[in-house]
Amino acid sequence: SSSTELETYKSMASTILCKSKITLDEKRLLRNLRKTLNISESSHLAVLSTFHWSADEYEDNERASDNLIDLDSERQILASPSGYGVIKLSKSNNLSPSEELVFSKAATRFFTTMSEAQGNFKLLEVWIIVNSNLKSKYEATKGKFLAKNINPNEAWCFHGSSRDCLLSISKSGFLAPHQLPGAKVEEKKKKGKKTTKKSTKKDKDQVKIDVLDDGFFGKGIYFSEYSDYAAYYSAERKSDQIMLATVIKGKSFNCAGRMDGKGKQKGYDSHFSPGGNELIVFDPDQILPRYIITFKLQDAETKEQE
Repeated sequence: SSSTELETYKSMASTILCKSKITLDEKRLLRNLRKTLNISESSHLAVLSTFHWSADEYEDNERASDNLIDLDSERQILASPSGYGVIKLSKSNNLSPSEELVFSKAATRFFTTMSEAQGNFKLLEVWIIVNSNLKSKYEATKGKFLAKNINPNEAWCFHGSSRDCLLSISKSGFLAPHQLPGAKVEEKKKKGKKTTKKSTKKDKDQVKIDVLDDGFFGKGIYFSEYSDYAAYYSAERKSDQIMLATVIKGKSFNCAGRMDGKGKQKGYDSHFSPGGNELIVFDPDQILPRYIITFKLQDAETKEQE
């Protein structure tokens, strides 16, 4: 089969394969389409893989559940050339039952993780982040943990920042500690010489980032399992959004005190602040951004910052 015929097959099959179940009539339609376009068995299997179907699942007419996917429409985005998109859900619009379920899931995590003053927050929107590149990296990292018989210890965590920064993270992922502003300067001082580095696409996609400090409990990427704690950092940037991500904690080191600007403790995969309010990870591939939540704040009391 030619590349043109294969792209035609993939495009026409997308409306069927983006769903979690297919009917016998739909399979018959694809079989006839394969004959018409002269699509080989190997090419057909490659298209199935693009839409996250295995050969056995296709044979059984039902795909195994993927807990990193909420809606069938996400599968179409994942299979698109960019592999990236944001699905915006708002209570002001009519939501489908499956969309309502996603909205409720995010709302439950947002409100039940607050220390207090739940009534002072109103949830307005939930944006579903779809990013095939970040998803693949996260799944590969989780696989490495499992291969070493290490519990990934996954958790839902919040990250507060500006609107522009959160949207940029949804596209390109988090920056590794050595990529943060100031890191290159520090590295040059250590080496005692000047270095030049070509800017990458990821660098260009990132918006201006304001680093508040060197990291009280390690120079890493900071999260909280408490939504109102993370909302404080959004408020600092005059933002009404926070990110909800799935994070691989692995083996966590409990900090006894300040560890300003230090790296990850040897033998551990993450740090916890002394009070347990902040989780610090050092590898962006341990993070999968899942949702951006838009909220309205009305004189809420926030959890005391460490």
